[in-house]
Formats: sequence, structure tokens, C-alpha cells
Amino acid sequence: MIIKIIAVDVMKKFENPKYNPEYYNVQMEKNDSLNDLREKIELKNISISFDKYYGTSSNELISLEDKIPFIINKNQKVEWECDFDDVTIDDFIRTNKINLDDGMQLEYGYPQAGGVRDN
Repeated sequence: MIIKIIAVDVMKKFENPKYNPEYYNVQMEKNDSLNDLREKIELKNISISFDKYYGTSSNELISLEDKIPFIINKNQKVEWECDFDDVTIDDFIRTNKINLDDGMQLEYGYPQAGGVRDN
């Protein structure tokens, strides 16, 4: 299947409200993993748009590291804190009711600096 990827550079979007994301068409199989998808796109630190699909920012999910909060598997059972290597494209599409014509949103460009936050 061909998956349209909408790749959002979060820093550019933050700096410029008129920023336009990059688009990629990626050939994948239903049973390929999310990690396989990330590797095919070849952008540094690309990740799932947690805000779009799980209603929270990646920063809030940082403790999950390379995990997806949950998926609904092919048997309609919820699986929690799943590794990117274990979640199939099909699982992710099913869980988030993604219409492939609309595309799948991924994000990259998060600053990797540590330290105290100004909140």
C-alpha cells in the first residue's frame, strides 16, 4: 500500500504559522512496523504525532520513549505501551481510524536539549 506521509517540522511550524509540511508517498506493507515506516522516511528523530492521534504532546509521553501509548489489535483488543517495532501499520491505521487518502502525520525537529523548563 502507498501511505501519504505529512511530515511536520515542529520548530519551523512554531517559528512560522504559515509553514507548509513536507509530503512523502511511501510504499509499505500492512504488516510492516511503525519503525519500518520511520526508517524509510529518513528524517532525524521522526515520530508519530501524539498530539494528533492520542490527544497529548510528545513531551508528555517522553517516559514511553519509543512506545505507542496503545493500539487496538486485529482481534479488537487494546494493547498498552507498544514498541514501535511491534506495532504494524495496519494496527496504527485501525486504532486511529486513519483515512489513507488524508495521509498519516509524523513530526520531526524537536529540540533535543535538556535542562530546566521555564513553566
